[in-house]
Amino acid sequence: MIGSVSFPVVAVIGVVAPLMFPTIGFYDTLIFQWGYMIALFAGFYESFNGIAIIEDARAQSVVRVKKVVNIGWVLCGVFFAILFFPLMISLATSVEVPFYEVRLWIGNAALVSWALVFGVCSLIVWDRWSSLSVEELDIRYWENLSRRGMIGLVCRIGIFAGFVLSVLLPAVGLAVMAAASVPFIFLTLTGKKTQVEHRPPLQGPPEKVELRKVSRKEKLSIGEQICDLILSQYGRRRVHAVCIWGDTAEDPDLPYSSLDLLVVVRDGIRLPSEQYVFSGLLVGVNYWQEIQILHRAREFDENWPWHTDRLRKRIVLFEKKGWLHKLDRALEESDKADSAEPIRDTALKLVEDFGDLRNARLENDESWMKMSCGRIAWSTVTLVFLLDRRYLRKGWEDVFECQAKPSDFRRLFETAVGFISASLEERIQAAEKLFVESLELAGTRGISLTSPQLQI
Repeated sequence: MIGSVSFPVVAVIGVVAPLMFPTIGFYDTLIFQWGYMIALFAGFYESFNGIAIIEDARAQSVVRVKKVVNIGWVLCGVFFAILFFPLMISLATSVEVPFYEVRLWIGNAALVSWALVFGVCSLIVWDRWSSLSVEELDIRYWENLSRRGMIGLVCRIGIFAGFVLSVLLPAVGLAVMAAASVPFIFLTLTGKKTQVEHRPPLQGPPEKVELRKVSRKEKLSIGEQICDLILSQYGRRRVHAVCIWGDTAEDPDLPYSSLDLLVVVRDGIRLPSEQYVFSGLLVGVNYWQEIQILHRAREFDENWPWHTDRLRKRIVLFEKKGWLHKLDRALEESDKADSAEPIRDTALKLVEDFGDLRNARLENDESWMKMSCGRIAWSTVTLVFLLDRRYLRKGWEDVFECQAKPSDFRRLFETAVGFISASLEERIQAAEKLFVESLELAGTRGISLTSPQLQI
């Protein structure tokens, strides 16, 4: 954070001082030049690290700062184009580039403005968002660089190296910077073309949506057609696997179930998921980068019992070089992961739900009480699954086959949820009993929810 402050300060001193006191030769010494360069780069490095935190963020609170950062990049380009490159050309070729004074003032103004914009934006980032999670910033998963991104990174390093070399070896620094700048500018200008835009909403009268019975054979046929379209559009080099997952994979004979496709693409390729109704069939195409889907498969959290089955039950339409073995190995890692933290999180969710039930009773809010009873019952289902390290295979009723569960679990659950006829008081009593016995089960696994003192 200190570097975010020093960046604009150092830039202002290094630019304004020589202009204000041009007769002092100290500014031309190697000590000043290297000291100024090191301080400037140190501040820029920390400012860039701060700005990089929000580079892929899509949260609305971050959007305005990102727009200002883009203005900073424009000012950076102005500085290099007007002052730095002509200066390096003069030093390297001993040819005087005209309009030196004008370029000096405009270039230095762009440099100071660039430093101020980056410094202020990075201070805002460090102050507001540096400690937030990727979910809060709306960055779903971290990702590896694509080949395009890797080339861009190499170009940035080349530009930086040329900048440093230009202090002692102007000709070499200029050559390195020029060689790195050309592909970097090309990638920047063509980068927007790789983004896939969402289709605009259709105008006109609202259309009538109807679902129809679709046979297993027809669903598989439509899935294969979509797979062919994907491979034709994006190429086999970018796609690792295409599978049918979800309801159709679990029970293909359900006539009204949707057709959901999982498409695993190479890291660095971002494609928006699609969902629409095609000829009476709800179709969903979900694009996941390789690193994202493997990370999700390895993760063992409170949602594990509900989502891991989707990755295990699949109908393979396309697979490149046995890629799905990677997914299976990742799932095996989740099977062996420590379950203590997910159990604790689910138990704390039970406490929260129970608090809502108590508040609802105080307010005498019948709807709130019924809803809280249902939440307690479903949180208990998740906890039982986690305690037994079991996930949905046939359906949520698999939970009643688990070993570790409250006594008379099915009756208590169906009463609390309202599946069987019961008075409100009976539903509340069932929910309270589920709460008490569920926490006792968590306690037998060594899970502690209380603390004898305040913690931070």
